Amino acid sequence: MLLLSCIGSLLADVKSDGTQLNSSIETAMSTRDVAGIAPRLTEDFQFILRRGNLIDKKGYLDALKAGQMLPDVHGEMPTIRLYGDTAVLTMKSSSPTAKEEWYTTRAFVRQGGGWKMSFQQATLILPPPR
Repeated sequence: MLLLSCIGSLLADVKSDGTQLNSSIETAMSTRDVAGIAPRLTEDFQFILRRGNLIDKKGYLDALKAGQMLPDVHGEMPTIRLYGDTAVLTMKSSSPTAKEEWYTTRAFVRQGGGWKMSFQQATLILPPPR
């Protein structure tokens, strides 16, 4: 019983850390804070955009700095699942600017005593067929 309690407490801490990290990443994205987001990404970070384009860390940071990323993305009801030193976050995202909704998946890994985002994929939610 004590072990289950400890695991539950650890998972709650990781989920809280993950939620805080995700929130700080979204804030950095909305303010185009390249210096704030760069250390929160792994060196081999990859992002698959809503339309299927793949960019690496440098491409992502360059696009963020140039204002090519949506500044007003909002995530709803994030779910975080923990797998050892990896955490996977899923949520529904939207942007008033893009007038679109998509599902976001983010993978975080524990590195250097903290969590970093290693991967993000956005999958556009298409309108229902007519």
